[in-house]
Amino acid sequence: MNKSEVQEYLRTILISLGVALVIAAVATGFSNVIAEHHYRLASKIQNKEQDNQMLGFLISKYEKDLQKDPSNYVLNVRLGELYELLFSYEQSEKNYKQAISKAPYGVYSPYIGLARLYIKMDKLDKAQITIKKLRNVDHKPLLIAKGNFYMELGDAFWKKTSYEGALKQYKMALFFYKKVDSEKSEMAITGILDCYSRLASKHFMANNIPHAIHDIETALIYKETPVLNYKLALLYQDVDIFKAVEFLEKTYAVDPSIINYDLYEQILIKAIKQAQALDMYTETQLYYQKYKMVKQFRKRYIFTDKDYGIEIVSHKLKTNIFGNKKTINVKFKIKNKTKENLNTLFVVVEAKYNDKTDIVFNKVLFSKKNPLKPLASSDILSFELKFDDEKDIVNTKNIIFDFNISKKQNMRKFKVFSFEMHK
Repeated sequence: MNKSEVQEYLRTILISLGVALVIAAVATGFSNVIAEHHYRLASKIQNKEQDNQMLGFLISKYEKDLQKDPSNYVLNVRLGELYELLFSYEQSEKNYKQAISKAPYGVYSPYIGLARLYIKMDKLDKAQITIKKLRNVDHKPLLIAKGNFYMELGDAFWKKTSYEGALKQYKMALFFYKKVDSEKSEMAITGILDCYSRLASKHFMANNIPHAIHDIETALIYKETPVLNYKLALLYQDVDIFKAVEFLEKTYAVDPSIINYDLYEQILIKAIKQAQALDMYTETQLYYQKYKMVKQFRKRYIFTDKDYGIEIVSHKLKTNIFGNKKTINVKFKIKNKTKENLNTLFVVVEAKYNDKTDIVFNKVLFSKKNPLKPLASSDILSFELKFDDEKDIVNTKNIIFDFNISKKQNMRKFKVFSFEMHK
């Protein structure tokens, strides 16, 4: 790779590997990273017309109850939630404010409701002012509610691509989650890593390499991931070649599949030359041994979709006589397109449908004694996907099968083939 190709690769990897940050948590961004823990009232709505009728009935009931018991702040909170579901934000705001004026000291639900409403209304300053009115009490439900609020506020800033703003909110969320040792801390950390990664990309694009390095190194304080280590290796290659090798080694030890081995070899050659120039004999020998090891590893385990392939032999959908069970049967072969024996292959097939992912095939194939010969195809392999759930049978319109392979167990699987079946 020449210098311009390396720069283009670095630019691409800094942007695209932002997605990989969340593999450990694994999804990125404001919607996928945080969605699990958000309290989304709207998620309960299934049928618009029927639900609107139900909401209208409940609003009418609570309004009448409020006339009989005007000091009951709980009714105002409920009305605030219901109007929020109907997108009547002014009415919702009015009721949350009335609830705050009536609620006894220490009650926090009206404040949380109003603050969350302001996020939906894109009044982020008001949302922060409202939440800060809550007193600081080490009460677990309150601390979790605050953590959830700051995560949601971070999402809102993220959506505006204000990653500095989002970062502050995710850090606040982490602060409150840690106080109660909540598992949600991982989601806050994921948001933090994502923001630092995007800020590093921004600074790299502005040719501010020191600032980009600082961003990634700060992210590592919160959690070490192979993606962050790899990014640091790439950033350090023209700043401190020995540091670049150090972070490449950390990446290689955990997830060697994300490395560009052309670049890895170039960095090691550069490290060898610099160590020689500085009369660092031991280090020179060490880098040379690493260079030989990387070349050997690359030959044994690194491949592309041009090396191996999948051939679908048949795929059939069967329905039982009662119509309440369906089975998909797929038969396929592995194709070795290289001129060398394929001794070991880890194969995982994923079926994706209705926002679900099922592993339908997970096997280790071939061996040194029984390899897949050069330019040959394997025996027929097969798997089944069964539908016993009535919802899956009715709702499934199409299914995507992804074929993922690797030549080493601890390496990330590489998708070499995908096909779609329609109902």
